[in-house]
Formats: sequence, C-alpha cells, structure tokens
Amino acid sequence: MWIDPDWLEEKCDECVCALCFGVMVEPASACVEVHSFCRGCYVKALVGQKKCPACRRPVADESKLARNRQLEGIIGKLRLRCEHGEKREEAGGPPAAKRAKLEPAASMTVQALRKELRQRGLKTPGTKPELVARLEEDRQQGAGKQGAGCGWRGCVGELAAHRGECAWAPVKCPNKGCTESALRKDLPAHEATCEHRVVDCRHCGKQVERGSLAEHEVRCPEARIECPNEGCNKQRARGIMNVHRGRCRHEEVTCPCPGCDERLLRKDSTRHVTVRH
Repeated sequence: MWIDPDWLEEKCDECVCALCFGVMVEPASACVEVHSFCRGCYVKALVGQKKCPACRRPVADESKLARNRQLEGIIGKLRLRCEHGEKREEAGGPPAAKRAKLEPAASMTVQALRKELRQRGLKTPGTKPELVARLEEDRQQGAGKQGAGCGWRGCVGELAAHRGECAWAPVKCPNKGCTESALRKDLPAHEATCEHRVVDCRHCGKQVERGSLAEHEVRCPEARIECPNEGCNKQRARGIMNVHRGRCRHEEVTCPCPGCDERLLRKDSTRHVTVRH
C-alpha cells in the first residue's frame, strides 16, 4: 500500500520514506541512528547491498530490521484525505472560495472555454455557442473534475479499510472476460449492461453471456416458435418443430401416388388421391 504525502492534511517530512517517497508503511530500521524506511523498501534495498541506505552502515540481512513502533504510531494517527477525493490546494494557487467564482462562460474566449472543458474531461470541438452551452451545462450539473470525488477524511491507520469500500475507487468488473473498470459506486450500473454478465435463457434456463443471449435464443431448441406453414398458427419448441411439420395439415407435400409429382397441402392429399387417382 503506497500513500502519497500530498494526501496528508499536514506535512510530515520525517514520515516519508526516502526510497519510495511515500508515507512509510511498517517503518523499519537497522542502524544505531534509527534511519527508517518502509520495511518492504528496506528489504528490496538489501538485495543490492547489505548497508543502511542512509548512513551506509553494514546490515547483515532483513532479519536485523527492527520495527520502529514509535514512528509507526505517529504515522498511524496522521490525518489524510482519500486518494480519490479533491486535491489539496496547490502552493500559491487560488483558494477554493475564489476558485468557485467562475467567469461567465459567455464572456470567455474560445481558447479559455476549451481549456476549462479539457480540465473537466469534456470534448472541445465546436463553435463558441456550442462550447458555452456545454460548459454551462456541466457547471450546473456539478460534474466537473474539480471538487468531485470522495469526501472521506480519516487517519492513516484507517485508510486500508476505507480503500476496500470507497465508492470513488476504480474497480474491475467481476464478470469473466470483461476488461472494463468503473468507479465502485457505478459498478452496479455497469454490471446491469455488461455484455459478459451471465444470464439465464428464458426458454431453456441455460446460462449464457448477456452479449450472446440474442444469438443463443435464435438457436435455442426450447424456444417456442410458430409453424412457418401459412394457415397454421400452432406453436412448438424449436427442437420438435420438425415433428409437428411431419403431420401438419398445412405442410406442402408431394402426391404419394407413383408417377404423380404434384405438390399440394397435406390436408388436400386424401381428396386429391380419391379424385385424380
């Protein structure tokens, strides 16, 4: 688990690992100066050379690493925002209160309109009236990137649990064969339309992928279809339709008499044989 120092509400330089530049996870040390790094980072560093990455004092192996519980306790209580929340104000940038006073879209130049649309992840082609309308609509909906995201605040020690349930975290679709990802809060909507979601055929009950359902139903032997013979309105399962047609009165057949190739409906065959033969 890597934690960006920018997520912290207050800077803590002594809590940052000098190897991965993230907030230390399980800080460990092995020298008298107690130079600490993430345990995982320290173990990887010892593969190259058996020395403390800071003071270069010899370290026999990872079994010599001692957990820095005092530093770990300090880090565990640090306050931070969710990585999927609104970013902290950048140094020297305008505060959120001033940033909220947006310039009216109609008075902006085309270049400025396109710049803000790009920041919001929206399309930029079009005439100025189209750009103005697109930007105003997005501002009204509050769907722009700025200010959107998870509002969770907590301690570093609570972050792992939050990550497992954050509604704004991107997660992979659980359906086999699907490579799409969606925010956790949007996953149910994606799954409802996912082409790889397994559904039951309403005719035979067989489980098939949603994207293949229409193709399956066209061939499903249990699907009820109407007899293709004009005048017959009987319905049968596709798998036994040929059995029905073998005795359907509206099926076209050849006269059973030797030497007669006349085609007629089955229901008329008896009369034909009686009259003509």
